[in-house]
Amino acid sequence: MTTDTDGMAEYYGYYQITQFYPTIYYGKIKYDCLPEQEADMMIGQEITIKEDFFNTYDNNRRPNSRIADRLEDGFWIGEVKIEHTEYCIERKYRKDIYGLRDNMLPDQITQQEYIEIDVYPGYYAGDNTLPQLFVTEDGKIILYAMGEYFLLKKS
Repeated sequence: MTTDTDGMAEYYGYYQITQFYPTIYYGKIKYDCLPEQEADMMIGQEITIKEDFFNTYDNNRRPNSRIADRLEDGFWIGEVKIEHTEYCIERKYRKDIYGLRDNMLPDQITQQEYIEIDVYPGYYAGDNTLPQLFVTEDGKIILYAMGEYFLLKKS
């Protein structure tokens, strides 16, 4: 595992969410944190990755989302802006990445090694949430949001 904090500049830019890559467990458990309607709302959203700014989206659904005043019967996603960002870039094997090691990734992005990018300080949505990006061997950038994966395309 290697850490590179200076290699982030090549990923700066504006991206569009182009595809939803659900985990293999999506739709198979009683409570999905991301309903299909909200996954569809993610397509076309813009993600900005800059030296001191990152934005993502969240629906504030959690298993106890009533605590966060999140209504269960409405569908929406909200933009989350993170300023004064710090990025941690690490090349990791899948078995060393929490969430990837259990073979939950969709087949389209399954491989043995990834570049993992953690976005600090994260944001608070009922609990502390740390946005993550994964770069595949062929240069695809995958956003991990609301427990699922989305393909990004540079604008």
